[in-house]
Amino acid sequence: MKPDPSEPEFEIEEDSQHGVVGAYERVLRRFKVQIHAVTLIPIYLLAVILLGVSLVPAVSFYQWVTRWSTGHSPLVEMFALALGLSAGFFLTGFGLVLVVPMANLIIRPFVKPTRGQNYSTRFVGWYLHNALTYLVRYTFLDFITPTPFNLFFFKAMGMKVGKDVQINSSNISDPAL
Repeated sequence: MKPDPSEPEFEIEEDSQHGVVGAYERVLRRFKVQIHAVTLIPIYLLAVILLGVSLVPAVSFYQWVTRWSTGHSPLVEMFALALGLSAGFFLTGFGLVLVVPMANLIIRPFVKPTRGQNYSTRFVGWYLHNALTYLVRYTFLDFITPTPFNLFFFKAMGMKVGKDVQINSSNISDPAL
């Protein structure tokens, strides 16, 4: 039977991986939950680093507001600090929109359409790409949808977007695919 040309081509997963990758895959398939939990640790560490880098402008701005508001009346000080926190949220969100795609540049070559078991090394790149996408999606993306900023984010994550396209949803899981 000839393959249908309208169907996307997928890489069929091989069962025989060699070396360290093969050993990891065999352990992953045997101890799915435990190895999955251990594999999440570096992903969480990456998320912490990216959030930390994105928080630097917000913390800097908040410290400036704190210094400026010191010595004013308590009402002015509270209002200034509240505005500093609010602005810090948006500074952090825009920082994530810039920083996360930079981290994703390293991962994108490993994200390919594939078929096979979820618990395999072929899905690690896809899993990490989705984790980075979700980091922005569930913290800030709704605040910039639909604006040119969400188009920038999706394009930077690998999505091909046509001219004059507007995306009015943040519910996109695989922008690189």
